[in-house]
Amino acid sequence: MGPARRDHIPAFRVALGVAIPMFALLALGRLDLAIYANFGAFTGVYGRHTTRAVRLQHHCLAGCALTLAVTLGATIAWLDISPWVLMVVTCLVSSLWATVALAKDMKPTGSVFVVFSVAAVGSLSNPVHPLMAFAIAGGAALISLVLGLFSHLFGEGPGGDAKANELPTRGPNAERLPWVRLRVEAARFFFAPLIAGTLGLISVTLIDPLSHSYWAMVAAVAPLVNSRFRMQYYRAIERVLGTLTGIAVAGFLLSHSLEGWQLVIWIVVLQYLTEMYVTRNYTIATSFITPTALLMVQAVDAAPIGPMLLARTAETVIGAIAALIIIAIGYARKYPSVIPRLR
Repeated sequence: MGPARRDHIPAFRVALGVAIPMFALLALGRLDLAIYANFGAFTGVYGRHTTRAVRLQHHCLAGCALTLAVTLGATIAWLDISPWVLMVVTCLVSSLWATVALAKDMKPTGSVFVVFSVAAVGSLSNPVHPLMAFAIAGGAALISLVLGLFSHLFGEGPGGDAKANELPTRGPNAERLPWVRLRVEAARFFFAPLIAGTLGLISVTLIDPLSHSYWAMVAAVAPLVNSRFRMQYYRAIERVLGTLTGIAVAGFLLSHSLEGWQLVIWIVVLQYLTEMYVTRNYTIATSFITPTALLMVQAVDAAPIGPMLLARTAETVIGAIAALIIIAIGYARKYPSVIPRLR
């Protein structure tokens, strides 16, 4: 467990960015649109304890990316395009955004949020019109951006005891990253969800209770955000362990008939707890991420609870395996002398 260092400030900002659009939709009686707002609100995850200028830049980039990702997913769902096409499109978006995030020194790096946005929205059976999805996600992203502009008034910013991994690692005038580094990042975040998505779609086809193959894609890209191979390996294992714990939490919550306002409160609370622990202990954070995601999906596209929990577990394991394959290939390419050559 890492030390607590003002985690409550960005956690409160992110949770508030989720709460405002969620309660607005609840008041309008359109909680079925919550998933679009939630993905737009993920804009607030970026820019923890950075300067106002950097946070604004990162929120603008992330907000545009997430809004476009939701719109793209909604378009695919609206046109009822093949899940195989959705998978390939998601992989391309994953590769593009991971490269941009690395080049712009954004925290967190990787593509987990855009992958989740495109794939989850693109898999909905009752999608809204893409323009409505664009408006809802964009509005939620704008709310998170505005909250980020004023969060310095509550103590968020660099200095003090801010974590090193929350701050940009390159100065504003630093040289651009080598093209080879960006190319490797693009490849990792394309092939990891591609392997996971392929295995996920095959598993859904062959095994009747399984569903939501995009969970495998999300689980595949999540461990790759760290540049060190050992941490990537640990993160893949932590993702599985945290998911198992989170499944138990989700099962408990979903075993009750939740009213709309109760569902919103639980999502906001779980989002706050996720942000409190995500830089301290990823297993604990994933224990809150999992029920948050399941409640989001259940609010818009309800499914039988038992099979859904089973599918989430199985697809997460598939995604972790795909991530470990990419990690092993990357390690072998970087340290060829460590791996005995086959004659």
